Formats: sequence, structure tokens, C-alpha cells
Amino acid sequence: MLQSTHATVQQSYSRCLRSDDFFGRFYEILHSSHPDVPPMFAGTEMSRQHRLLQHGIGLLLSYGNRPDDVLLERIAARHSASGLNILPDMYPLFVSSLIEAVSGADPQFDETIEEAWREAVAPGINFMMSKYDA
Repeated sequence: MLQSTHATVQQSYSRCLRSDDFFGRFYEILHSSHPDVPPMFAGTEMSRQHRLLQHGIGLLLSYGNRPDDVLLERIAARHSASGLNILPDMYPLFVSSLIEAVSGADPQFDETIEEAWREAVAPGINFMMSKYDA
């Protein structure tokens, strides 16, 4: 990923973190994206989940900037078939929900920022999907 793309996404993410309930909005969007999603979070303490998501997005962005499998191995294993069993076809729902949440939280959001986010998270998302059966 180009350094300018990384910087664009980091700045966008900083603006998102200043908005009210960015992570809550993300989960609202994600839960409405597919009927299989809400049951995946049954019994989940969402304030803890928001912190985990914040950490996970940070790792995705780091991985997109400098791919190092160690960054995502633990999360990939947790989401794999032997863990939470998050099917690879669910990851595009994650990405589209993230983009929609960013679009609502980042007042500077535009097509360029959307493309930068997609480019930034793609390597990590691809890595996570590739580890489903690992």
C-alpha cells in the first residue's frame, strides 16, 4: 500500500474515533447486513466487542501497510472454522459495513477515502479468509 493511502486511512480513522459511537454504528450496520450475523453476537458484551474491534481495525491497517502474518495470526485463528467459524463469505459484509460506518462518521469521506479504506483492509481481510480452514 502506498504511504499516502495509509496516511489517508489513518487520518480518516482518527476522525471516525472522534465521532459518537462509531463502533456501535458499525455493529448496527453489520447486524442488518445478513440474518446470520446477529446470532453470532448473542451473549456478547458489546462494550468489550467495541474495544476488540478497535484493536482489530488497527491490526488490519497495520497489516495493510506492512504485511506481517504475526499481526493477524491470533485473530485469524479465533475467526477460523475451528474457532468462531466465521465463513469467508461473511468478510465482504464486514468490509461493506465498515465502509458505511466510516462514511457516516468521517465528515471528509469521499470516493478517494473509500478506495483508500478498501485498499488498506484488503490484504488483512484476504489473509483472514485464507486461514479459515487452517
